[in-house]
Amino acid sequence: MPVAASFVILASARAPYVYGKENMVTIVYGAALSGMEVHLVEVQADISEGLPIFDMVGLPGSEVREARERVRSAIRNSGFRLPSKRITVNLSPADLKKEGTAFDLSIAAALLGGLKLIPANLNNSILIGELGLDGRLKSVRGAVSIARFAEKEGFTHLILPAEDAAQCRKMSQLECIGLYSLMDLVEYLRKGTIPYEEDKISSSLEANFGDFSEIAGLEVAKRAAEVAAAGRHHLLLCGPPGSGKTMLARRIPGIFPALNGEEEREVVEIQSILGESGKEVIRPFREPDATASTSAMLGGGRPPLPGEIVLANQGVLFLDELPTFPSRILELLRIPMEDGVVRLTRKQEILEYPADFLFVGAMNPCPCGYYPDMQRCRCTPDQRTRYRRKIDGPLMDRIDIFLSMQPADYEGISGERGYGECSSAIRERVAHAWEVQKKRYESEDFSFNGRLPAAKISRYCVLGDKEKTLMERYFHRYKLSGRGYHKVLKVARTIADLEGEKDILGRHLTEAVYYRNADWAEDGGQL
Repeated sequence: MPVAASFVILASARAPYVYGKENMVTIVYGAALSGMEVHLVEVQADISEGLPIFDMVGLPGSEVREARERVRSAIRNSGFRLPSKRITVNLSPADLKKEGTAFDLSIAAALLGGLKLIPANLNNSILIGELGLDGRLKSVRGAVSIARFAEKEGFTHLILPAEDAAQCRKMSQLECIGLYSLMDLVEYLRKGTIPYEEDKISSSLEANFGDFSEIAGLEVAKRAAEVAAAGRHHLLLCGPPGSGKTMLARRIPGIFPALNGEEEREVVEIQSILGESGKEVIRPFREPDATASTSAMLGGGRPPLPGEIVLANQGVLFLDELPTFPSRILELLRIPMEDGVVRLTRKQEILEYPADFLFVGAMNPCPCGYYPDMQRCRCTPDQRTRYRRKIDGPLMDRIDIFLSMQPADYEGISGERGYGECSSAIRERVAHAWEVQKKRYESEDFSFNGRLPAAKISRYCVLGDKEKTLMERYFHRYKLSGRGYHKVLKVARTIADLEGEKDILGRHLTEAVYYRNADWAEDGGQL
């Protein structure tokens, strides 16, 4: 679109407006973040004769309204001056709530363009960034989500704070221009100069999770953790204090394979929404306390931020002392554990976050913690039953592996029998099992045995004649429920994948039945 001599336009062919001759209107593009969803926003600035007022319209939130003072001071302290005229900034569409501080840079650019202080070459660019009063650019939430949105919508450039630029370059193919100040924007638009920035983003396979070789004894528990990680089977560890439940759980992320491209994108995007740019990108391990509120677990607030369940995406969510968590919190885990998403319902919208995690729970076998040691346990059978039933219901339906743990004996704890395999060796087997499952389920909407629906078990968990006879015997001996039967088959499928076996064999069924843990049913639980 040609630029008339009487006014300045900073706009792309996306917005073919016709302006009056006396108007000086500038348009640049910003973006509004709602959960992980991004909306394109036109930042329109009009500078005209009249009383010296700075108006902001277009349903701005409190942080956006405060941008007037930040932008005014940043422009002045960058060596420029706003005229004593009527300034109106409109954020379009006007019916979309605008929250956060990411509009500062686009508002400032629109005003500088209207004053002809920068060239009109912002076509196909989105600008985001918070301005300090001295003109410095600060990190904003959701930069990665905005970068992916801009790329999808056909924009070619994203101009943003240097602190966020490295993540955005890693997660998109956009030209991401990282700046440190408002003056950097002016220099870039006038001369094409881009300030040097350090790429501080890092990725690590080995994190501070500890190594499995550090755990003396507990070989059965370590094997159960390997099976859980290999098939993404939710895991419950039951044992007295000091039996190693927490120590084992905290090492499970270390046997997960490295994040692939899509998994890393999700982890980085969630970090970006929280404003944690530049953090090391590793498998998440979240360990919320039993006092955590509903919003702390699911997410919420203004602006809405993800909670612990979402932060565990592509990693491990560990709930220690599981029966001490409120029943409301345990019920909220049901949909994320099954569907891998968290949905937050607000007045005008439904926000959806990814929440594909491995759930690991830990609990004592009774209120005092020492059952079945009747020399130390003082709990009655009724007390034990009530204690365990605190976690019955929807949560238990979604747990595949139950394991009773006992403290290691002297030979185990002293290391006389050795310390077992290191995490890297276990991780290689888990990675191979993941590849086998992803290839098997490439035509499905799931990738792991732990997500295998009951309706498709007969297709993917086929048993030979001997295995059918063995499974029938186990079904009657251990009084398995229907869901218990299906879970045994899914876990057996994972064990076979770990061993590189195409078919489920008798030894796989025997190990899987063991993980259903008959001790759980002793006091009224159901297998």
